[in-house]
Amino acid sequence: MPVGSREWWLVIKTAQADVCDMDPGYDVSVTVSAALRPMVRIWRGDLGWSEALRTGALAVEGPERLRRALPDWFALPAVAAVPRPS
Repeated sequence: MPVGSREWWLVIKTAQADVCDMDPGYDVSVTVSAALRPMVRIWRGDLGWSEALRTGALAVEGPERLRRALPDWFALPAVAAVPRPS
């Protein structure tokens, strides 16, 4: 693993999500690789999943049906709708 990189596990269950900095021991369904900045931009609604994938800011590995469903697993926070200066 390159210096400064980190791994995080997101455990999603019905109506509940946990972020773990140590492997929780579950089988991995989908692997997302990205730097922190693009992930924050996606979470804020400043960068769409499609654009992030197209530009290489984000890579997703796993079964196609899960890769396609992944964006729907994340609801944008209320702050995503707040206009910000360019």
